[in-house]
Amino acid sequence: MNMKDRGIFEKFESLISEKGLSAEKAFILAEKMQIDFFTRIRMLRKLYNLSLAEAKKIAIISKEHARDSYRDVNEIMEDYHSNLIKTLESCLKTESI
Repeated sequence: MNMKDRGIFEKFESLISEKGLSAEKAFILAEKMQIDFFTRIRMLRKLYNLSLAEAKKIAIISKEHARDSYRDVNEIMEDYHSNLIKTLESCLKTESI
């Protein structure tokens, strides 16, 4: 393990012990910190004692959850805009009568 990895792993080790950070959340946080994919996989394997297959599974699950969250936000915004348009149309109809 190189010095860069050691520093990253130490930061996450403290988050795991202090906050109970799950492997999935650690992977997502590391991605947001722009830590490369292979370092994130090594981190999961070392800190959570995972096999390569288990670490890859966490990576896939994390991506799916991120996509779902993004999709959820878009659906919420679409509903908001749809309701806003309906309300405005209703107000315009009431004003014209």
